[in-house]
Amino acid sequence: MPRPSDHIRVLLAMQHEGRYNGYQLLKPETVKAMLTPQANAGPESEFGPNTVGLVWNLHDWNGPRRAFDHGGAHMWGWTNWYIDFPDLDLAIAVFMNQWSLPDDGQGARYREARLIIDFIRSWIEREQAGHRYPVPERSW
Repeated sequence: MPRPSDHIRVLLAMQHEGRYNGYQLLKPETVKAMLTPQANAGPESEFGPNTVGLVWNLHDWNGPRRAFDHGGAHMWGWTNWYIDFPDLDLAIAVFMNQWSLPDDGQGARYREARLIIDFIRSWIEREQAGHRYPVPERSW
């Protein structure tokens, strides 16, 4: 998939049993298998308990902030991370021209992506909860 918008379409199809814009991209049973926890993926992340489905990392899958994601990088300078929050009907794809040093045990190459994702997710959560911030009037 060459463009971030293509990744978004796949994420949105995953939210809707493999269907996107009237087209059945994946079979519903395929989506179910991909989003069924297969193994524990270690300690809890900022998104909740971690498990792994088929291809996807599953976060807080049985909780209130469930999400699935996948990321990748190439040694010649790009990093990507795409994540879906099904209960928010929200899919985010972040692509960056960056590559941190190979010793990246703390996930530094995803730091900026995490900030972007956290900002968008918290904004949508506030909007859906009706907690909108008033826009101040400007006289200029």
